[in-house]
Amino acid sequence: MVAQSLIALLFLLCLAQATSPISTALPGCRTTCGNLTLPYPFGTEEGCYIPGFKMTCNDTFYDPPKLFMGSGNIEITQVTLDNVFMEGLVARDCYGELPTSTHVWTNIENTPYTLSYARNRFTAIGCDTLALLYRATLVDFTSGCISLCADDDSVANGTCAGSGCCQTTIPMGMKRFDAMLGSVQNHTTTKSFSPCSFAFLIDREQFEFSVPDFIRFRSRSTVPVVLDWAVGNHTCGDANKSGSIVCGPNSGCVDSDNGPGYKCRCNQGYHGNPYLAVGCEDIDECEDPSTNPCVSICTNTPGSYICSCSDGTAGDGKRDGSGCRSATKTFPLVQVVLGCGLGFMFLLAINSLIYWGVKKRRMVQMREKLFEENGGVLLQRQIASREGAARTAKIFTAEQLAKATNNYSQDRVIGKGGNGTVYKGILPDNSVVAIKKSMVLDGNQVEQFINEVVVLSQMSREEQLLAMHFISSMERGQLFEILERRVATEGDGSQLEEVAQLAERCLRLTGEERPSMKEVAEELERLRRFERHPWAQPSSDEGSGRLLGRTGYQSDMDSVDNISMPID
Repeated sequence: MVAQSLIALLFLLCLAQATSPISTALPGCRTTCGNLTLPYPFGTEEGCYIPGFKMTCNDTFYDPPKLFMGSGNIEITQVTLDNVFMEGLVARDCYGELPTSTHVWTNIENTPYTLSYARNRFTAIGCDTLALLYRATLVDFTSGCISLCADDDSVANGTCAGSGCCQTTIPMGMKRFDAMLGSVQNHTTTKSFSPCSFAFLIDREQFEFSVPDFIRFRSRSTVPVVLDWAVGNHTCGDANKSGSIVCGPNSGCVDSDNGPGYKCRCNQGYHGNPYLAVGCEDIDECEDPSTNPCVSICTNTPGSYICSCSDGTAGDGKRDGSGCRSATKTFPLVQVVLGCGLGFMFLLAINSLIYWGVKKRRMVQMREKLFEENGGVLLQRQIASREGAARTAKIFTAEQLAKATNNYSQDRVIGKGGNGTVYKGILPDNSVVAIKKSMVLDGNQVEQFINEVVVLSQMSREEQLLAMHFISSMERGQLFEILERRVATEGDGSQLEEVAQLAERCLRLTGEERPSMKEVAEELERLRRFERHPWAQPSSDEGSGRLLGRTGYQSDMDSVDNISMPID
């Protein structure tokens, strides 16, 4: 029984410790003043605050008690680990009254507090108002604003743009400000609706101007002002080096962004007062069901938490994640709709592919039919039957041929036949072709077409040099010196000379001086027959002299617009 009692007592002590509120002040120190909370490093008794953060709780003259900064007369209305809120004075200048409060100031020099430049705005109210803000801690600063208006109907509520109300910012690091008031016409023209002028520094989040403020501020002597605060005069790095940093466990140091010093912050996943020796405590994210980040099982860890799903379910277990769902595969409405949509898109894609495939096949069939009807098949057969033929006819559209010939420009004309004109064509791959524009090709004229192709808290540079070397060697009678040794020794000398002379004619610049392809084919055929039958001498009218000279032959072959021959 004793053991069970001790276990029960230990459990109660642990439960009480786990559910006790987060401590914000040092043990034994006063934590409140009236309805205000005093977190450490602030305090009212000796040893309960860090130097510079002393507060005075006056419960002798005030009920409820009021809190003041240090031992002075600046009233504090709220204290947090981020900011301190004080009551700032209002300067006032009214028609017919003695100017007793046209100049007010606040001085918090030699304290860890700084006027917040982010939250406070220097503000003036009135229709005949000149307000001046001057004097800063580190540098001279003068600013202010003017507010004028002819009547209250011309004033817009909720704005301080200079008509009835004006505002301006303050600089960083400001620890003292002085506000002074003046008027242009001593309020004589505005006394009926705006008899006074007011100037003050105020928290912009707790003030919104309205026309009744012209009168309402006559009975208001203070306004809320926000103070930033920081520990010491050193940065986090210097405080760490000197060992004077006051941040507790599970917290970090942050340099002040408004004046010297630094502040302490609890690390992510922790909360509490980072200035206490116990430091920040771990947040139990799983404790409060209303803020539990998990949908099923939540396990608290130091500085974080872990979500998991119960047996039979799957997911990350987080409310802002995938949550937990049944391990059995289900198909919610969204998934069904998505699946149907994807299926429909897939079928549409397949249908489109089939449609375009059929259409492309039909186009190919139409082009082949057109090619066949215009002698293309016969043309290919004739080319393939010749020895050494390496290319086949290509089919082009009328648009492609027009583009290749620069719309059949006259400067592309390279010859004319009896039934058509031959043009020089340049294809997208820079290959040069001869294109004859005429009537439909007659099958009986294919032979002529083949032989007529012309060789063109654009030879390359190397080819041009080789051609020049060949022509120069021919002119010097040095043909056999540039031929390959095996060709020069094994070949028939007269045949080699005839072939070389034929090649030299093919390299001439003008088309009139070059032999037609028909002449070239006939000459090569003659030489081939002569090689097989050396006793068969050519007749007098088939001699090489006629072939090696200009015959004046002019083809009357026909061609079609959508057929062209590659030219080597």
